Amino acid sequence: ETNHKRVAIFRTVPYGSTDAVKAGWQKEVDEMAREFQWYWQYHNRNWIFDVRGFVMEYEGVTGSPSYCRTQTTEFYDAGNCGDFQPNYWYIWGGSGGKCGTAILGGNRAVIYDNVGCGQHTADHEGGHTFGIHHAGLISANGEVHEYGDDTDLLAANGWGFNSPHMIQMNMDTGREIKIVDHTQQVLIVPIETSYHSMHEQTDQHILVKQLDAPTLHISLRKDRGYKFAQIKGTGDRLYVHIYERDKKTKRLDPYMRVG
Repeated sequence: ETNHKRVAIFRTVPYGSTDAVKAGWQKEVDEMAREFQWYWQYHNRNWIFDVRGFVMEYEGVTGSPSYCRTQTTEFYDAGNCGDFQPNYWYIWGGSGGKCGTAILGGNRAVIYDNVGCGQHTADHEGGHTFGIHHAGLISANGEVHEYGDDTDLLAANGWGFNSPHMIQMNMDTGREIKIVDHTQQVLIVPIETSYHSMHEQTDQHILVKQLDAPTLHISLRKDRGYKFAQIKGTGDRLYVHIYERDKKTKRLDPYMRVG
């Protein structure tokens, strides 16, 4: 049941909106729901996604701590969701000082109407409700950028998922993971490689266990021939991520040395 994500996205419109206005927004929220379902199902075949869009009359504060809880419950109890029984409730509307907000590991999120916010925000906030933190970057000068890992959806402009998040959400398990706790040679293939294309002696995620230090995730990402390729260059790129004990991730700048 926890792997069945039934997500309702409620697009808010002013009270008294015409049928034409509601119909227009219904098309928009249906498109957001389709894209959300496709994106998450594409990346995570171990979960089942059912995402629906609804138009709801409401004017007020859409953000935390209420997330329109009373209004969405009344909307649902009135039968406006038909036989759909959501276990995740997202609001699309209102305004705030950022693109969105969500309860980490909860089931409520908001996608604001701010300029530049939209589908990426919906997918990003969904990640928070599914339990994953922001994807950070440690730059060459040691500065930490909370949204800096552009290999991951949970950054400011990233797509796809980094190695720690893929494992945390059970996108890859067992066969694709190699745990290293002593000096040894490993064969690594890009994390986009399909399971059936992998040789039995190759791995996609190399987890380096350190004494009294966070685990390091080493992964190889494709730069071409992949829908969510991050870097457009001349070859595949190796990444090192730190996976903290609090489940936060930080990618090391490619010019930094480990150890």
